[in-house]
Amino acid sequence: VVVCGLGDTGLRMVRSLRAIGRPVVAIEQSPEADGLGAARDAGARVVLGDARDPHMLSRVGLNRATHVLALCGDDAVNGEVALALADQVADREGDALDCRIHVADLGLSARLRTGELGTPPAPGVAIDFFNLFEAGARVMFARHPPFPDGARRARVAVVGRGDFGRAAIVELARLWSVAGSDRPLDLVYVASGGDAELGAIDLRFPGLAAVCALELIDVDPESPDLADRLIDPDRETPVYVCLEDEADGLAVSLALTGSPRPGLRPVVVRTDHDRGLASLLTMRASGEATPHPFGLLDAACDPDVVFGGLWETMARAAHEGYLAEAHARG
Repeated sequence: VVVCGLGDTGLRMVRSLRAIGRPVVAIEQSPEADGLGAARDAGARVVLGDARDPHMLSRVGLNRATHVLALCGDDAVNGEVALALADQVADREGDALDCRIHVADLGLSARLRTGELGTPPAPGVAIDFFNLFEAGARVMFARHPPFPDGARRARVAVVGRGDFGRAAIVELARLWSVAGSDRPLDLVYVASGGDAELGAIDLRFPGLAAVCALELIDVDPESPDLADRLIDPDRETPVYVCLEDEADGLAVSLALTGSPRPGLRPVVVRTDHDRGLASLLTMRASGEATPHPFGLLDAACDPDVVFGGLWETMARAAHEGYLAEAHARG
């Protein structure tokens, strides 16, 4: 596997691949990048250079590669890497080179993937697009399901604006759309200045309003009365804390689980990794309510998740639709 870019995502991907024994070549342009030494320590071959440079690509053994991951931290750069790869492997024989391009913009990633379905494949290369936050949201809800079995009037809360909060809202809408309910999902969104965020989501995903009844709580997530405002006396409300700052997210989630009023369950908090601050939650006193940490980078950089791609997502959606229909038939 050739990994282009050794930022946080690229390095985590290198470690995941090496952990399952995959040979890895990593390309990084900056000689000052923090991930250089760590990638070498994980057993990857590290090459300094620009992954968009055809001469650089010819040095890393593309003829022996099965996969390329473009994780350079900039959508435009990742797109240029894909174009350079297509030129390099146009005469490739045998299986096409599997190229995964990270696109940080959630809406653009979805449109590019959908467009790729109707586009004739380029010779020698199969290109698919993915979004780290979308993949992470999919895994988070698989581990911590948002809807009770057979729920027809579910209520869910997402706390925190930004890329992951947006991805969580879109994934909840997708899951609810195949849940077989005849009414919209009651979705509570907690964010300071959330109106602009909801406008951006609606612009990129115009079908969202048909699936979700959105309630905006426009407050700072660290507001001391947040738990009281989230509780519904008639229903339990799962809460997913998606703040970009890990320490802030842990503080908010601890405040929610520490509320004397019941009704918020589970409380899941996005962390960067499963270790670090997240591991402190396991040290809390026995019997004390504890948030569930979700290590975004560790989950989204799982090779099975990244290499599953669009077809895997569509297969899962088809299966969820089948299950909803089967439940509806009893």
